[in-house]
Amino acid sequence: MSYKVLITDPVSEEGIELLNESDDIEVILKENLSSDELKEAIRQVDAHILRSGTNVTAEIIEAAENLKVICRAGVGVDNIDIEAATKKGIVVMNVPGVNSNAAAELTMALMLALSRNITKADRSIKAGKWERSELIGQELKNKKLGVIGFGKVGKEVASRARSFEMDVSVYDPYIADDIIVESGAKASALEKLLNEVDYITLHLPLNEDTKHLINAKSIKAMKEGVRIINCARGGLIDEQALSDALNRGKIKGAGIDVFENEPPENSPLLKAKNVLLTPHLGASTEEAKVGVSMGACRQVRDFLISNKAENALNVAFAAGEISPLLEPYVELAGKIGTLQSQLMKGEISKMKITCLGEIKDVSPVTLGVLMGFISFSSTDPINNVNANYIAEQRGIKVTESYKHGSESYKNQIESVVKGPNGKLTVKGTVFGGKYQRIVQIDEYHMELKPEGIILVIKSNDLPGVIGRIGTILGEAGQNIAEFNLGRREKGGVALSLVNLDSPLENDVLDKLLSEKDILKIDQIKF
Repeated sequence: MSYKVLITDPVSEEGIELLNESDDIEVILKENLSSDELKEAIRQVDAHILRSGTNVTAEIIEAAENLKVICRAGVGVDNIDIEAATKKGIVVMNVPGVNSNAAAELTMALMLALSRNITKADRSIKAGKWERSELIGQELKNKKLGVIGFGKVGKEVASRARSFEMDVSVYDPYIADDIIVESGAKASALEKLLNEVDYITLHLPLNEDTKHLINAKSIKAMKEGVRIINCARGGLIDEQALSDALNRGKIKGAGIDVFENEPPENSPLLKAKNVLLTPHLGASTEEAKVGVSMGACRQVRDFLISNKAENALNVAFAAGEISPLLEPYVELAGKIGTLQSQLMKGEISKMKITCLGEIKDVSPVTLGVLMGFISFSSTDPINNVNANYIAEQRGIKVTESYKHGSESYKNQIESVVKGPNGKLTVKGTVFGGKYQRIVQIDEYHMELKPEGIILVIKSNDLPGVIGRIGTILGEAGQNIAEFNLGRREKGGVALSLVNLDSPLENDVLDKLLSEKDILKIDQIKF
């Protein structure tokens, strides 16, 4: 059988040669395509390899008639509509880890360029000046570096910074402190890190929790004269807030490789003082290009020829591997992990998964919980191949067990996680073979649909509290889709679980929290 592979961005000759070695693969090279041209080109191909220059939208995916796999030669998949691909049964892959060194080296290059005024010096001497005294810089030695995010690139940067004899502090609430300490760095709370360090470098995924992590409020907490580097994701920094801080001298310099909108035609950073900008060059080295090209071409070849889905982002298990009984429980397990990750708000050291009833194959359920828990906070793609490895790297001890009889339901899965913030137990089951429910959170019982937006509210169990919650939500134009109430004893602390049609704004959350009998609120996103 012959397969057609479309490549729409620059890929190394070594990668193309690898594909051409197979008699069953035909390579089609077409770069700089318009949206309409891409829709036509993708219509009859079996695989698509791309980098950051091609956007694969839902409309493009819908036009594909034979497409089986999309592979991003690199890490970031912001330019691929994974949901649309998943709905159409198309596997999406990436090639993680290969460009970590390139991104780490660019981070250090920007740090050094800012510290020694390299670009200013270059412009000065080309203008016929000789301003040695005006361009005195600073050494990295003995300076304090704050690394926010301790994935592959964050670890590489920390290692290189220690070679410069920098004092490295790390903030990553999802990595165990002892893992950070073993690397030679210090584990730190975010506010403490912002208060103390001379340099800040970001290595985080972009999601609702990390968007504008660096904003006017966090900048105010920073040390006077700090320098900031971002080679991770545009959107982690509020560009207007950063520009303002640069112009008034609060921040001494910034090295920015990624932007909220690329190219950054209207970014305030284009006119800010003391900022060094690069056009998303984090992975732009000859070595990284060859590495990601070879990785992408090999993965696509292996998938087409051998059905091997390496680094698949939207396929937890190969087709046919899971029984019809187990499928909804594995999906539910992922939602339980997502819930626990958002409620725990930080690292864990232990995870215990127990399956009861007819669910005897525990491992897929365990992987489901792990992937749900880790993916909420990770910069790295999580799948059934690497979930256990990443858990080990984070210092999470995972155990699993099976019990023949269930406590209250025919079948049940239970996940218990423990960490510095305490212990959290979540139990779930499936009714009628397809209706997934969370049935217990710690000692509170309920039948919660784990979908959409859910408010988890702890409050005093007193008359009128639920009514006030409903009133505030109604005044905010929020519709309550479902409401669950769990309580351990009359007059104690109750747990309300409110399914909403859309997320709450911060001012509404603040208004709820201002009620004296409301003790805690978490907004959960599935």
